[in-house]
Amino acid sequence: MAFFISLEQICIMFILMAIGFLCRKKGMIHEETGKDLTAILVYIVGPCLIINAFERPASASLIKDFGLTFLAGSLNYLFPIAFSSLFLRLPRLKNDPDKQLIAFGAVYNNCGFIGIPLIQALLGSKGTFFAVPILVLNNIFVWSHGIGTFKKRQPLAGSLWPTPSEPSSSIPILLPPPSALSFLSLAPASNSQP
Repeated sequence: MAFFISLEQICIMFILMAIGFLCRKKGMIHEETGKDLTAILVYIVGPCLIINAFERPASASLIKDFGLTFLAGSLNYLFPIAFSSLFLRLPRLKNDPDKQLIAFGAVYNNCGFIGIPLIQALLGSKGTFFAVPILVLNNIFVWSHGIGTFKKRQPLAGSLWPTPSEPSSSIPILLPPPSALSFLSLAPASNSQP
């Protein structure tokens, strides 16, 4: 049963991608439209998914499990970062012009694009709740370490809130807006039970 739900969600994603591709080919979507849609996804849809997943009564065990998921997710990024930095020191890759792309691709994925819809379909709202720490960590690491792999470190300047199309040149961007909102949503709701 889970296989067919996954297959259905993947087919829906491919249909949506095909529609977007055809609209772009027909001139219905322009470069500026793509930037606007990206901004809507990053600043509106992402935070709404995160807040929706947190609409549940708080309990000590839920918060503990969330914290353990966050810790495991952190290790899931820290180990590949360490491994890729060692791997890229190999003589064969040391002077490779695509070294930054290799480092980025070895660590990061697009976990929000298909991950959240699949988890929602397979595991429901509770599964989505536990997927949020991974999505938050992905955002934090991509917008800090990930961007850092492509740019040399510069003195702290500029905005800590980059736009999706033009990231800031400042050193580590601490919290992109979707991640910041997810941390704010950890505050207990007025109808929460201990």
